[in-house]
Parts: sequence; structure tokens; C-alpha cells
Amino acid sequence: MSRLFIALPIPDEIAAQVAPLQSGLVGAKFSPRENLHITLRFIGKASEILAGDLARQLAQEAQNSFDLSLAGADFFGSEKPHSLHLKIAQNSNLFELNEKCEAVCRNLGLEPEVRGFAPHLTLAYLKGADLAEVERFKSQHAQFKSPIWRADCFRLYSSKLGNGPSEYEILAEFSLF
Repeated sequence: MSRLFIALPIPDEIAAQVAPLQSGLVGAKFSPRENLHITLRFIGKASEILAGDLARQLAQEAQNSFDLSLAGADFFGSEKPHSLHLKIAQNSNLFELNEKCEAVCRNLGLEPEVRGFAPHLTLAYLKGADLAEVERFKSQHAQFKSPIWRADCFRLYSSKLGNGPSEYEILAEFSLF
């Protein structure tokens, strides 16, 4: 059983611009540059059979490529922050792709995602980080904006947890035209 998720990769030039933000906060476990992505749908533990079915059905989901950009720091966990992220500038195409991924998952018998889609790029997971320090980080980077880039593919990943950062493996890649 693998832990699966569907995500948009982040281009190297955008990851390079994000890298300077990934320091200076006690209690933050910053994501390695190669792990940066925008999750479209987290699936969780799944069999190889389901992974294959997902790959086949996702390959049939045609959509045009679209522009994206990052727009300011924020965090999840209002009283007890658990992750630090960059927001994604509003984009209806991103929501449309999320809905297509959700439909494929439901068609294959997966439980629907109950949380609303909140597109973001996770910078760090937080453990024991001081709320005031997290709010200060958010304030310092509230005006961060990345250049616009073209999202031209999305991927099905497997994730392996360990003592260090998660290890991601690309199981399939799907072009956006």
C-alpha cells in the first residue's frame, strides 16, 4: 500500500524563488525544494491496483494548460498552527482541475473529500511553533508574489514517510494542452 496524491509540480525557477522563505522559524520542518507541489487531491493509502486505475482514468481528463502564481504567506491551524504555506492567486482553471480529479476518485469508489479545496503550496509543517512567530512570518511574507508560470501537467505521486522528509515518486504524469 502506498500513500497517493494528485498534484501540480512547481517549476524549478519558482521553487528557487520560494527557497529563501524556507528558513528562520523555530519549530518549522521546511519542505525540500524537490517536494514542492500544489495538491489537487490527497488520496491516502491505496493499492497498486487502485493506483493503476487512477492513472488510467486521470489520463482521460483533458484540460487546457493555464497560468498560476503564488500570492502571499499564510498558515493552517488558527490557534495551533500546523502548516505554513503560500496561497495561490485565484484561478478557476485550478478549481476545475480539482473537480475533475475529485470526480475520478469518487468514480473509483473513494470517499469524497469533505474539506473545501484551498489551493496552496506547503512551505513547512509546524510542531511547537509559537503562534506569534508564525503570524510574524505570515506578515513579513504577506506581499510575496511569484512570477506567473504555465501549469502544463499534473501528476499522480506516491509518498513514503520516514525519519526525514517524505520521499515522492511520480507514478504518472498527465499533460495539460
